[in-house]
Amino acid sequence: MLSNVLAIDAGVIASIVVLVVILLAMALFIPARLKKCPSDKIMVVYGATGRNTVGSICIHGGVKFIWPIVQGYTFLDLTPISICVDLKQAVTRQNVRMNVQSIVTVAISTEPTLMQNAAEHLLGLGLGEIQGLAKDIIFGQFRLVISARDIDGINTNREEFLEAIVTNINLEINKIGLKLVNLNITDITDEEGYLDALGRDVASKAIEEVRMSIAIREATSKKAIEKAVRLIEESQE
Repeated sequence: MLSNVLAIDAGVIASIVVLVVILLAMALFIPARLKKCPSDKIMVVYGATGRNTVGSICIHGGVKFIWPIVQGYTFLDLTPISICVDLKQAVTRQNVRMNVQSIVTVAISTEPTLMQNAAEHLLGLGLGEIQGLAKDIIFGQFRLVISARDIDGINTNREEFLEAIVTNINLEINKIGLKLVNLNITDITDEEGYLDALGRDVASKAIEEVRMSIAIREATSKKAIEKAVRLIEESQE
C-alpha cells in the first residue's frame, strides 16, 4: 500500500518537474524568438512562411515570432537615398542635346506590394548597389521624357516637364520597391545655346515692354500737364 502511494507521488513529482522544465524552456525560448522591427526598417521573414504565393513576409514595425531552423529574418533600411543626377547630351525631339542637373531622393516604400518588390529585388544589396540601380532607372526616364518633347515646351512649361519625370520615375522604381521622395532640378542647359538665346529674347521683349509702358505714362502725364496749363490760362483771360 505504502509502496503504491510512493510510486504515485514519484510519478506526480516527475510530471510536475517535466512541466516546470517545459514552462521554463518556453519562458526562455519564446522571448528569444520574438523579433522587433523598428520604425525605420522593414523586417523580411523568409523560409517556411506558410504562404504559397510569396517566399517572404514583410513587416513594418511591430513584433514577429521567428520559428527556429525553418525561418530566418533580415532588415531593409528605410533611410532616404540621395542621388546626384548629372545628365549629359539627352536628345530632344528636335535633336537638340540637353544637359540636366538634379538631385533625386528615393527610399524603400512601406506599401505592402512595394515592400514585397523590395524584398525580391533589393534584399542583400548594399547602399551603393541600391543607389546605382536607382540611378540607372532615373537616367533612363529623364532621357525618355526629354526625347518626347521639344526644347521650347521644356523651357516654357517646366512644371509639366517635372510632373512627367516624377510620374515616369515613380512607375519604374516602384517595380523594385522604391518610391520617389523628392526631385529637385537645379539646372537645364543645351549644347547649342538655344535656351540662352530664348532667355535673351524674352529679356529683350520684357525690357522693351517696360520702356513702352514708361513712355506711355510719360506721354499721358505730359498731356495732362498741358491740359491743366490751358485751363488755367483760359480762366485768367
